[in-house]
Amino acid sequence: MKSQKKGKKIKVRQINSDSAGFKKRPLPSEKEEEKEEAKERKKEKQQREKTISSSLSEIYQDGKGGEVNVKKIEKKKKGGLIFWFFNFIFLVLVLLGVGAGVFYYFSHQQTQEGNLDFSIKGKKEVKVNQEFFYEIKYKNKANFSLNEVRINADYPKNFVFLDSFPKIDGQEGENNFWNIKKIPPHGEGVIRIKGKIIDKEKESAVFLSKINYTPANFSSEFSKEASFSTNLRGSGLNIDIDHPDSVLVGEEESLTINFNPETENYLKDFILELKKGENVEIINTEAISPKEEKSLLNSEKLKKDTWNLSFSRLDKTGEWKIDFIVKEKKREEESWEFLFKQKEGKKEYLFDQKKITFETIKSDLDLNLIINGSQKNEPVSFGQTLNYSINYTNKGEAAMKDLTIMAVLESESLDWTTLKDEHRGVEKGHTITWTAEQIPKLQEVEVNQKGEINFSIEVISFPAQNLEKDFKIKSYAQFIVGGSEEEITATSTQDNRSNTIINKIKSDLKLSEEVRYFNEDNIPVGIGPLPPKVGEETTFKVYWELKNNLHELKNVKVFYELPEHVNWNKKDRTSVGSINYDSEKRKIIWEVGRLPLAIYQANAEFSISLTPQEEHKNKILVLSPGSTVKGFDTETEAEIINTTSAKTTKLEDDDIADESSDGRIE
Repeated sequence: MKSQKKGKKIKVRQINSDSAGFKKRPLPSEKEEEKEEAKERKKEKQQREKTISSSLSEIYQDGKGGEVNVKKIEKKKKGGLIFWFFNFIFLVLVLLGVGAGVFYYFSHQQTQEGNLDFSIKGKKEVKVNQEFFYEIKYKNKANFSLNEVRINADYPKNFVFLDSFPKIDGQEGENNFWNIKKIPPHGEGVIRIKGKIIDKEKESAVFLSKINYTPANFSSEFSKEASFSTNLRGSGLNIDIDHPDSVLVGEEESLTINFNPETENYLKDFILELKKGENVEIINTEAISPKEEKSLLNSEKLKKDTWNLSFSRLDKTGEWKIDFIVKEKKREEESWEFLFKQKEGKKEYLFDQKKITFETIKSDLDLNLIINGSQKNEPVSFGQTLNYSINYTNKGEAAMKDLTIMAVLESESLDWTTLKDEHRGVEKGHTITWTAEQIPKLQEVEVNQKGEINFSIEVISFPAQNLEKDFKIKSYAQFIVGGSEEEITATSTQDNRSNTIINKIKSDLKLSEEVRYFNEDNIPVGIGPLPPKVGEETTFKVYWELKNNLHELKNVKVFYELPEHVNWNKKDRTSVGSINYDSEKRKIIWEVGRLPLAIYQANAEFSISLTPQEEHKNKILVLSPGSTVKGFDTETEAEIINTTSAKTTKLEDDDIADESSDGRIE
């Protein structure tokens, strides 16, 4: 063909597929097959080595195809934003997992604790030695039981365990745990613990309790705690010690412990332990009781300076006297400590503690000062008269010549214009001095000779101003032999002084009472005829007003007993406290309670009624026999008592009624 050009010749091999052609190619032998397989394995090995070499070349090549110097290390920056993003996501996932686990654990535990109510109940306030109950309450709110339940009690300090219901599960001496096998679903129970607290006043007692349990559908143990606080309101027994401020060495002295029970008192017997110096000797002790109740207070000596005191009744006062002597002067002051304890079993509990000090005087002249018949530091009132007595005795071995005695009264609360002194001692600078010129017996005082100097002076009236000064009177006497007043002052020591008496001035508590038909605005507050008429009822209004200055008061109350012909008519009102009427005793009582200085005035009012009988005609009847106010001064620790004058149908405080009536019953 014309279109074909010159080129290579294509040879076509024709394969003969008949049987004749097959026979011309014989099968390979076993050796030939092994040889072929070896050749194939060698070829595959070479191919693998070539692939590995190629891969290593790529590793040790830089981005341009050149070889990398492996001996040289180049630092490269860490992964970029994507790297940090994934790390942050990973960290968040880990924290979420941990948080979920913690949340599951605590929510799981709280769920279990929420299945149980556990609490303690008791008295919030108790007196010393008062028996009461603590109640441990538990309730299972779950639908499954609580197993292996154990309740432990951690009692307050100085708590005395008496009994429990149910009984404790511990051994002897153990009284604080209970084993409860199981609390069924919605089951509940209570443990009542009987005891008392013996401790000092105002101490707080905290009771703790813990419950351990295992829920029926869990293998873990759970627990729950509860607490309750109880306050001590005091011992119920007011203890006061009257003692001299100074004692003469070698002379017998005495002090008295006064026990005054409150309404709630649970101390019938207790231990008194006295701590004093070895130079002081106890001569005698004696229980003093009213004559009609001689066995009210009893004492038994347990060991040296330790006694057991017991009362036959809890509601009566008692006194215990100690006579003693200071054998020698070892120090200027002696200190005694009184420990009041209650014994329960083998343990002693301290519930009160008192401490006193007094000066020791060594002198040849026994000089004693007495005020109003007492050597005690007794509180006094504004306007009260103080009667002084100075007793002296020569205890030396020779006569004393030219004896000078001086009374020192350190106070700004004495009215010196009221001084009365029969010997007319020299008054100068809050002192009074007597020498042989005023009292001839002081010229020479023989051995064992005694003498007495008496005088009186009044406390000032209550001052309306300057209430911040110290309202107290410090009094003592001192002497010198053969000297002058100036020498007494210059040589004044404890050994030439008498005992010292400090009289604190009580708060100025005043009560005023008015019975009216018309008030101060001339408005009728009474109902009925005036003057009262036989067979007809007339009502009156009674007004009380309290005023207090200087000190805070507590336990304040006002009361008066109604006369037989007068009746309680209610309609009461108070600014503080409340008014109650005791129908059996026919007594009206205004319970004021605490009266702080911030409340210097308090008021109360109420109504009374009168229905005169025939025998009352033409008579003036008593409407109030007088009211009484009582209060306890917290500063002087003394009771204040004041009374008002009687009120009659003349209505002495009502000007309008007084003008229209003479008070006689018509």
